Amino acid sequence: MTEHKRTSGKSRKQRMAFRAVQAELVARDSSFRQFALEHGYEPRTVTQVLARWAGRNDMPRGILSFRILFDLSEAIGREIIPGISKEMVNKNTKDGRHG
Repeated sequence: MTEHKRTSGKSRKQRMAFRAVQAELVARDSSFRQFALEHGYEPRTVTQVLARWAGRNDMPRGILSFRILFDLSEAIGREIIPGISKEMVNKNTKDGRHG
């Protein structure tokens, strides 16, 4: 009998990063759904964005994806994608916004 490997298309690193964010939210008595509703996002969109971008080092190009990942990073107290906070400061400075 052959063993079936679960193939979700995501690397082990991405799945682990996704679960780590989920664990951080649970440790703060929250969830993806609560986070989404508190920040004005659709819950499914938050999980889809995190599933796609967690564990990666490149920045998302979409504004919504970027904003969700930035807000999630703020909520858990660490950057989900390295450098996302610095990138947000750069974007706000270029747009003439501060903070």
